[in-house]
Amino acid sequence: MPLSEMVIRSKLIPPQPQKAVFHRRRLQDRLITSVRYPVTMVHAGTGFGKTTALIELSNSYKKVYWYNITEPDRDPTLFLAHLVSAFHPDTVSLIERLEKGGGNANTAIINALINQLTTDLEEDAILILDDFHLVSNVTDINTWLEQLVEQRPPHLHFAIACRQIPETPAFIRWRVKGNVLVVDQSDLSFTQKEILSLFTDHYQFAITDEQAQTLFSYTDGWIIALQMVWQRLQTSRSKILNNILSELPSALSDIFYFLAQEVLMRQPEPIQQFLVSTAVLRQLDAEICNYLLNIQNSKSILQMLYDKGLFISTTDNVNFRYQRLFQDFLLNQGKQSSFTTENLHKKAAEYFTNINDFEEAVFHWFSHGDLAQAANLIQHIGPKHLEIGRLRTLTKWIEQLDDRQLELHPALNLLMGDVLRLRSKFEDAINCYNKAEKIFLQNNDPLGRSNALRSKAQVYLDTIRPLKGSSLLEEAIGLLEPQEYPSQVAALLDQLAENKLNSGKPSEARALHKEANILRSESDPDDIYLEARALLRTGKLHEGSELLESSGGLNEESSTQRPQRFHREMPLLLSLIYLMMGNIQKGEYFARKGIEIGHQLDSPFVEAVGLMRLGHTYQLYPHLPWRAQRLRKAREYYEKAIDLVKPFNVMRVQVEPLWGLCRFYGYQGNITEAKRYATQAIEIAETSGDYWFVALLSTTMGYSYSLAGEKDLADTWLAKGIDVFKMVGDTFGETVSLSAMVLNNWLHGQKQKAITDFSNLIPQIRSLNLGFTLIQPSQLGIQDDQVFLPLMVEVYNQGIEKEWIASVLMEKNLDGSDYHPGYGLDIRTLGPFEVSRGSSLISPRDWQREKARQLMQFFAKNCIS
Repeated sequence: MPLSEMVIRSKLIPPQPQKAVFHRRRLQDRLITSVRYPVTMVHAGTGFGKTTALIELSNSYKKVYWYNITEPDRDPTLFLAHLVSAFHPDTVSLIERLEKGGGNANTAIINALINQLTTDLEEDAILILDDFHLVSNVTDINTWLEQLVEQRPPHLHFAIACRQIPETPAFIRWRVKGNVLVVDQSDLSFTQKEILSLFTDHYQFAITDEQAQTLFSYTDGWIIALQMVWQRLQTSRSKILNNILSELPSALSDIFYFLAQEVLMRQPEPIQQFLVSTAVLRQLDAEICNYLLNIQNSKSILQMLYDKGLFISTTDNVNFRYQRLFQDFLLNQGKQSSFTTENLHKKAAEYFTNINDFEEAVFHWFSHGDLAQAANLIQHIGPKHLEIGRLRTLTKWIEQLDDRQLELHPALNLLMGDVLRLRSKFEDAINCYNKAEKIFLQNNDPLGRSNALRSKAQVYLDTIRPLKGSSLLEEAIGLLEPQEYPSQVAALLDQLAENKLNSGKPSEARALHKEANILRSESDPDDIYLEARALLRTGKLHEGSELLESSGGLNEESSTQRPQRFHREMPLLLSLIYLMMGNIQKGEYFARKGIEIGHQLDSPFVEAVGLMRLGHTYQLYPHLPWRAQRLRKAREYYEKAIDLVKPFNVMRVQVEPLWGLCRFYGYQGNITEAKRYATQAIEIAETSGDYWFVALLSTTMGYSYSLAGEKDLADTWLAKGIDVFKMVGDTFGETVSLSAMVLNNWLHGQKQKAITDFSNLIPQIRSLNLGFTLIQPSQLGIQDDQVFLPLMVEVYNQGIEKEWIASVLMEKNLDGSDYHPGYGLDIRTLGPFEVSRGSSLISPRDWQREKARQLMQFFAKNCIS
């Protein structure tokens, strides 16, 4: 069922007030002040007239948005669908975004809603959330409400009815700031004077001050108890109030049930049976009531009950619901009465199944105690619920099933595993998949077992652990005949292709992906991601960035909500590609976009990957002594990313931030720390089978040793990097590592060898369009953009590859230069005057003469002016 069809429109219509509402000036004066507050909180126990007060409150506004919250709305996706529909009943775009996105439509959907309301609202309006206590402890819902209130359009107010004030930080903050009007039980309860007026003026049943005092002392002004007294009076032969009062129990909690029993017993027997039988329904309409009771006059009965004020409300004279306390009483009567109520839930479940209202059907199967039927239905509708993000509802349903039903329905273990995996609870997900696989194996079900193996492998794909994923996928493929299960085998081949990429085998990955496309009848939206990732890991960075930029998928990331893709978010992949190319601005932009997606999807995993990429970004900015804070930020981002992924107990995810920390310390000369992080990361990468990262780490350590003056150790690490890059087929990484080997020779006195090797390497650099790696910082390459320039100038002066080298030097405005010192000067003119040579600050002693420093400051000032 589409998400739009799960929205019950009658919950978005204000209830119709009773025909003769008793208006109280004291309460009206209190409610009318709501226009001066962003939030009005109406809180009291059941039966105190909160909904009636909200109806009264709504009269102060020209535009009213109403949402009557029910128990199923604890599912955040369903709540948000109703919330959006409350504002825009005919909307389709936001609901479609929510559905396509697997229900993870948090800040993006709310932002769109706020923007739309800010534009549309030209007069005071109010959003009324009735029965908010049913969802007040759901974190996502509280977060969205806080966002709506904090960023509310100027004309929008909020009224919230609940049994207790939420103790969230936001509500506490609003109350402290005086932004909340609280209407509590003391405001809603009837005073003695109001009781006197209610009976004498409104009910036209004169009572004395003494009787009003007695009623007040018995009921504490509890509205529903006063209504019960009036119902009892109407059906009493004597119609003597004192007689009725003398019969009341002393405990207030017992008064309602005593009076309700009296009211029920005085109804005709058919009406009694109607009330007790239909109490099993969460919402009533004539058709379901007729079906349950095998009658044809439910419509007139419902209207009669409403007209008599028998604790039933309606929004449209079609859909009704009982007052909650009265419904609980009727349900209890059903257990004790002579009426046949045993099979009512079963009949209701069958009815709702026939009209495709599957959620109500599941509720009634559980209420009937038929777990088998509930399990069958959940197994049928579960995949769609998973797709649109109804994770909370699925969890609640599956947790109500016993072990026997989970054994009979192993697919529900797979479904629960998927829920846990999407919540990044990977080990718990694996346990569910293992249970399912065991049952499928016992049942001799190859397709089911293949699905269980595939699900387990998906965990290892999400967390980039290729060694564990490979054997599972190969086993899953081996269980199925491609001709019999073409789509399933194609999906498995794609997973295996991604796994091969993670193992540094791009050619095998492409072959598998091609085989999958032959079996598949439709194109896969993940094709672009797999191809772009293959291009990254084979060194074709320009092609990878162009593919992603032109795909349209980047726009989809920010405008469409859907389940998290872990490390596969396109902006995150594009960020890493740009950072490897040295494009700091674009690398940072897409890293931040990835972090934003992580926040939108409430995914610490996605956020962590974005922070890793942001750490790379902050490393690539120039290392200036007076901008050390920016460099420290890089380390903080790496450490925060590691902290975010630690709860997942997946060491593989820590490899990239460990690589970042290795570069952070190594390029600053702290070899001990750099090697510690490199050793840790290489061990994890080798254990998981990801040798591409082994090559990255080896080259980074090689650069670090070279900068620290350790030529031989640099050569050893760089040689390893070159070999592994060749093994995994990454021409970019191989070329950068060879360039680092040339630089290592140049920096340590072997200039002729460096010139010879560089001359031989230039054709490869030129053909791969990698000249930028020599003159700009990149995540795998250099940090100091001046360090290669002396070598390039020397090679140019010797007449080697003059045209190409001139084109590269021109980007640094050095064409025609015959010398370069190998470093640049950075001058600080705001604040203390300071000059940095490369990454080193020139000290007062280095100037030798103060006049020299003053002359430099004079030149710098005049150049700026």
